[in-house]
Amino acid sequence: MKKNVQSTTLLQALCPPIIWKIAAPRFSGLRKKAKHWKKCFSKQSLNGGRSDGKEIYWDEEFSKTLETWGEGNAWKEIEMLMADREGRVLDIACGTGKQIEDLSMYGDIEIYGCDFSDLLISKAIQRGIDPNRLKVCDATDTGYENDWFDFAYSIGSLEHFSVEGLSRVIAESRRIVKGTVFHQVPTSRSGQNEGWIQPLQSYHNNSVEWWLEKFHAAYQSVDVITSLWEDDRSVGKWFVCRKRK
Repeated sequence: MKKNVQSTTLLQALCPPIIWKIAAPRFSGLRKKAKHWKKCFSKQSLNGGRSDGKEIYWDEEFSKTLETWGEGNAWKEIEMLMADREGRVLDIACGTGKQIEDLSMYGDIEIYGCDFSDLLISKAIQRGIDPNRLKVCDATDTGYENDWFDFAYSIGSLEHFSVEGLSRVIAESRRIVKGTVFHQVPTSRSGQNEGWIQPLQSYHNNSVEWWLEKFHAAYQSVDVITSLWEDDRSVGKWFVCRKRK
């Protein structure tokens, strides 16, 4: 607390009075926001004592970022992948339901969504998505019947699961989907298995080969398509998973 007071006093001394009058409220707001995010990531998971970052999915501010992050890349890509499909489609880890809303223009598919955050599902309901097509559940154990969906997809979600959870969610998607499942995840730009990294959202940043091994444990046929999504650490890839009878 003393350090914060000293920092504020120093800034006030360096700023002309009129500038400080304008800037002080903003500085205070930024300090409060920093404390808020620090609190979000202070909890430790049972997985080796590392923060798993799951608390963030119940954060109002973070839910707003989920409204825009895939614009112009991954969200457009899933529109193209779903454009000529028919039947029931599941959005795995659907968040606030933005992709479900965007895909509603395609009349030949019925889009459902599931997410483990009741806050995010409530946001999807608020945007007008039918509650009967939404479910709060863990993607590793959805409760849907075998082969109930014709297609499914996930976007920027699987990388946040533990290694054990990842295997389970891939197996679950195979169980409940009789057709193709499209999973979009970040892969390491370096091509190396960098493991579990912890920026804003903790995730696996590993090679394409690492991911293929996980998908091939459940699927015989897996194709890889490069996504337009990327950042300085990762390159997005679509893993197109098909059952072979």
